[in-house]
Amino acid sequence: MSPSPRIKGWCPGAWRPMATGDGWLVRVRPPLGQLSRQQIMALCDAAETYGSGLIELTSRANLQLRGVTDESWPPLMAFLVENQLVSDDPEVERQPQLMLAPAWQNGDDTPTIARLLQARGSELAAMPGKVGIAIDAGKVPVLGDSAADFRIERSTEGGLLVRADGYALGTAVSGTDAAVEQLIRLTHWFVDSGGRASGRMRRHTAPLPDWAPADTAPASPARSWRWANIARAWWWVFPLAGWRLKRFARLSPKQVPASCRSPPGGGCC
Repeated sequence: MSPSPRIKGWCPGAWRPMATGDGWLVRVRPPLGQLSRQQIMALCDAAETYGSGLIELTSRANLQLRGVTDESWPPLMAFLVENQLVSDDPEVERQPQLMLAPAWQNGDDTPTIARLLQARGSELAAMPGKVGIAIDAGKVPVLGDSAADFRIERSTEGGLLVRADGYALGTAVSGTDAAVEQLIRLTHWFVDSGGRASGRMRRHTAPLPDWAPADTAPASPARSWRWANIARAWWWVFPLAGWRLKRFARLSPKQVPASCRSPPGGGCC
């Protein structure tokens, strides 16, 4: 089995890699934007064994392996599934990208919302491949400079709101379950009102529906996500992103963090 070429303009994945000048580009979405120590080491092994040894960090906190061949792609996928880096269901990868504020902690609204969305992922509308969702429900938004079509954020009053890209204001919701329900409804409105032709929410000209009034202001953003609550976060800006991994692979498992978060960076989706 070999991967099928994909048209540029759509974000590649692991089950839907992109052909490049140095082979297939295979993109991994870390679950909740976080990797365990075992997954970090497994990703390094995968890059060295099945690709060129290069890992890149994307603007939506994905990690991509380069230099994968037709022959190495099938065993690579089996390895990624085994290490829970990729779902064994290719349809999961077709769901919109979830981008989490990197300073979340267990029990916060951000991972709670993300897990609810993952559980209800099949209820989201089938949207264009570049559409993304930012879950930015800390005390202040920190992902404002990262591209997303729909955002769940904190309001100036301290509650949650759901905001469509291109609008300065969002719709207040009563809690995490209501935020997920509102977001699912918005994805169906987007598609039903011609959003597939627009491609992205910011380019979509249809007015928001009456049940999604843009009347609630989000909290003022942090100056930079890199400095927001940094002391509380245990995420690690990948020293292996864009590196050859031979030096990293020589580290013992105890020298590798117990977990790391892949923060939004520069480059592609």
